[in-house]
Amino acid sequence: ERRVERLYVVLPQEARDWGIRNGILPPPSGALVQAPDADKGLRLLEPDPYTIFRLSPLIPFDAQRIKLTVGAPPGTQSVRYYLDGDLLGTVERSPWDLWWALTPGAHELTAEAILADGTTQITDPLPFSVNSFAEPDSRTEAGS
Repeated sequence: ERRVERLYVVLPQEARDWGIRNGILPPPSGALVQAPDADKGLRLLEPDPYTIFRLSPLIPFDAQRIKLTVGAPPGTQSVRYYLDGDLLGTVERSPWDLWWALTPGAHELTAEAILADGTTQITDPLPFSVNSFAEPDSRTEAGS
């Protein structure tokens, strides 16, 4: 039997896209890997807490979206995203991303992972807000 042993850098889930863009390839599927974030529970990665988004009049409103992302523990079967207590959607495979069209207001995001053993994990609430577009004041300078 012939084996090849290679060393890979295994980045935390939130840095994996960056690693691929910078030439740090992930281990091949089927490789025995102990991920550095395997012992951490479910956590929201995007958006950042307390972020304030502002709608733009220059972009169609349905195109103004943000990506919701979690770092999920091994054995995750699906992730449900809840906004202000209402189910937004369910994602059934990694990378567990869900896109959401911005809606004005103060919001609270949570996620729930369903694990292979039937247990669930729920994130802490993550607050953020979306502001509507507001016309700038039309003030004139003194002397003009």
